[in-house]
Amino acid sequence: MYDAEHKVENVHLPSEKHDYGYSKRTAIYNFFGNHLQLNLGAIPYENGYREDFVTILDKEDLKVFNNEHPMPGNALKGNLQIMKFLEFD
Repeated sequence: MYDAEHKVENVHLPSEKHDYGYSKRTAIYNFFGNHLQLNLGAIPYENGYREDFVTILDKEDLKVFNNEHPMPGNALKGNLQIMKFLEFD
């Protein structure tokens, strides 16, 4: 479709589970590097991408809203509220 077949890529890992494991991250590094024209040389590579410079954050550190920064009272909550808000007359 749209003459973009050359932009489709697939990595088939049938013996692995669906997660954010190293093999999936390696595939996406290459995909993004190619299609977003990123400098993959900026990521250390020695027989595979080295990620020892990466800091993995706790789930709580990734949340936008928490006890210190609560969700606004007028925030849309749930799919039904969002879809109702987006309805056009």
